[in-house]
Amino acid sequence: MKWQSIRIFLTLLAICIISIGMLSCGSDDEPTDRTPTDPSEPIVIATAEPIDFEAEKSEIQQVYGAFYSAFNRRKLVDIRKIWKEHPVHAQFRVAWVAGGFVEPVGPSAGWTQVKGTIEGLWTGQGTNNQNWTGSNRFSQFWIRRSRSDPNTLEASARASASYRSQGSGVTYAYLVKNEHEDWQLQQIDSVTGNVINMGRGDPEISKYFTDESAKAP
Repeated sequence: MKWQSIRIFLTLLAICIISIGMLSCGSDDEPTDRTPTDPSEPIVIATAEPIDFEAEKSEIQQVYGAFYSAFNRRKLVDIRKIWKEHPVHAQFRVAWVAGGFVEPVGPSAGWTQVKGTIEGLWTGQGTNNQNWTGSNRFSQFWIRRSRSDPNTLEASARASASYRSQGSGVTYAYLVKNEHEDWQLQQIDSVTGNVINMGRGDPEISKYFTDESAKAP
């Protein structure tokens, strides 16, 4: 009886050993989700395409030219087509000198206020016959990728122009180009030459930048 029990125990032990061996062999053949890394393969880091400054400048010129023309023709619908709406960042401001004092209008924020300001200039007493004067082309550009979205380009530009003719004024502008979209004007600021002569010629729109690294050739 004792030897019979030993034989049963040895038989069970042998079965267990064989089963464990089969499981071990099977696990060697199981697929794995891990991909072996070849240390000789180079690591590729995605980088943004370089900015084509000449192409972007040409498109920006078209937007400013369209604004200049639409403003002087009193075509608000055409200004709206090229305007990038934002409740805070969409801004419009003009400033001139009257009676020895700087007369600023704005900055207006958001399209509703921008629209109201422009219409007020077109119909207001003393301003209804005033136009954007000077050059309808920008002379300086700063273009860079947005720090919050590398697929978005942003630009600052300036022209020797102003709302109302008072000496050699300056127009400052900020524009945005989202991925798969055209350039759009989002902020514009104008000061006449008289304002500049009084030391008040700096732009007051919030997004305007002139980083040296973004200066377009």
